[in-house]
Amino acid sequence: MRLMATKTLPLGTFLRLRRIAAGLRQRDIAARGGIPPTRLSQIERNEIRPSVVERQILERLLPALPVFSGAGNHHSNDQELVDD
Repeated sequence: MRLMATKTLPLGTFLRLRRIAAGLRQRDIAARGGIPPTRLSQIERNEIRPSVVERQILERLLPALPVFSGAGNHHSNDQELVDD
C-alpha cells in the first residue's frame, strides 16, 4: 500500500482519521513506528510531508488500523493512497 492524498482527504487528515477510528493516541502510533509524536502531529495537521522512511513506517502501520468511512469518504485497505 502506498500512501496518497486523495481528492477528498489530504494524507495527514486520512492518517489522523484512521488513528482515531482505531482508538489510538498519536504517541501510540509514534511509539510503534519510532516517529517523534510532535513530528506525527505535524504530519497529521498537514504541516509537513513525511520523509521517505516515515512514509515506509506509516505504510506498514496503516493496514493494522481500521478503515474510516464517513461523510461520503470511503477508503478500503487495498486502495492506493499517495501524497501529492
